[in-house]
Amino acid sequence: MYSQGLEFDALAGIDPNTGVARYAAETQVFPIFYRGSKRDNFSSQEAGYPIEKGVDMVEIRQAGERDTTKREVTGTDKARWPRHWAAYQAGQEQTQDGTPLDLLFPKNPEIVATLRANNIHTIQSLAGVPDSTTLPFIKEHRQKAQIFLEGIDKGKGFHALEKKLEEAEFRNRDLEQRLAEMEARLSDAGGEEQKRGPGRPRSTQGD
Repeated sequence: MYSQGLEFDALAGIDPNTGVARYAAETQVFPIFYRGSKRDNFSSQEAGYPIEKGVDMVEIRQAGERDTTKREVTGTDKARWPRHWAAYQAGQEQTQDGTPLDLLFPKNPEIVATLRANNIHTIQSLAGVPDSTTLPFIKEHRQKAQIFLEGIDKGKGFHALEKKLEEAEFRNRDLEQRLAEMEARLSDAGGEEQKRGPGRPRSTQGD
C-alpha cells in the first residue's frame, strides 16, 4: 500500500500570489483524479438492494513505486493539486509537473516507457528518487537526470549539458572496458602459470 507519509507531506509554504499550499516532495507524488462509485448504505437499506452513487476519486502514485492509494477526493486534495483537479473537471489529460522525460532520452523511447510504468513521468521526479528504491533500472538513469538539472540551475545550455552527459557515459564505458581487459590479462597469466607448472622457469629467447 502507498505510504501514508507522502499523502500528508509537511507543508512547505503558501504561494503568496495564489494562496495555494505547497508541500514537500511534490515532484515524487503524482495524483490522478477520476470518477468512481461507492455504496450508498442509506439508500441501499431503504430500497432493499445495493445502490451505488458516483463520487470523485483520486489515485496517488509515488515515483519509483508500483503500489498506489485510491480513495475519495477531499478538499485538501483539491487545494494541494489545483492544476490536476482543474484538468480533471475540464476533461483534459492530467500530467505531472516538471520537464518531460523525452527531453532526456530523445533516442530511447523504451527507457521513457519503462520509467512511466514505474510512476516516473518527469526529469525532476527521476532525479529525486531516493536511494532506498529497490529498482536498479531507475538508479541507473537517476544520475543523468541529476546532472541535467544541475546544469540547468547553473545556466548551462542544453547542448553543453548533453555533451557532459555523453562524456560521463563514455567514461563509464571506458572504465568497464579497462576492468574487463584487466580481468582477461589476469586470467591469461594464471593459465600460463598453470601450463609451466611449479618450479619451471619462464622460457626466454636464445636458450
